[in-house]
Amino acid sequence: MNLKRLGASFALCLAVAATAPAMAEEPMSEDAYIALLEETLPGTLMNNPVNPGWHLNGTEGKLKVVRSPGAPGGSAFELKVKKAQKNFWDLGLSGPLTAGVEAGDAVVVAVWARSVGGPGSIQVSAQINQAPWTGISSGTITPGPEWGLHYVRGISAESHDASSLGLSLNAGSQKQTLQISQVYVLNYGQGHTLEDLPEGPAS
Repeated sequence: MNLKRLGASFALCLAVAATAPAMAEEPMSEDAYIALLEETLPGTLMNNPVNPGWHLNGTEGKLKVVRSPGAPGGSAFELKVKKAQKNFWDLGLSGPLTAGVEAGDAVVVAVWARSVGGPGSIQVSAQINQAPWTGISSGTITPGPEWGLHYVRGISAESHDASSLGLSLNAGSQKQTLQISQVYVLNYGQGHTLEDLPEGPAS
């Protein structure tokens, strides 16, 4: 299957899944929503988009939950970077993954994000959570003022269990205010090339 050709359908699946609780007649439980995501999304979900367990790294940032029209579910995590850091990884968000990978697995990270007050920059990485911090799927996304879905992609060179992996959204490259809604880490399994996988902002 050529996943790149299915990029538009993939984005549509994410959009439908993200807005499902708002469309439901009654609020969904977290377990029911995760089950819907796993049924709707391609690949195997490797994180919890409802409770991502974000940890704020660095001392020059502020994190809070805000209402944000247009965001999936209507709310978002707002990350304010007070000033540019020496290294982009000196400030950002980190969270756990809930599933591991096998060598050769193709992994896509899809991030709903927008930037407030100017162009944004986020270095996204599903990676080993200890030195040498090797990335499985890594790349920089540049959200604009409107809500959009952004992808990074990669293929794991080694096998790792969930306890040795994590997700990082590093934002220390510049002074900025970012809003981040749901994030999906998806394992497509074996037999794919990078060219098969969606990348960049969704059209």
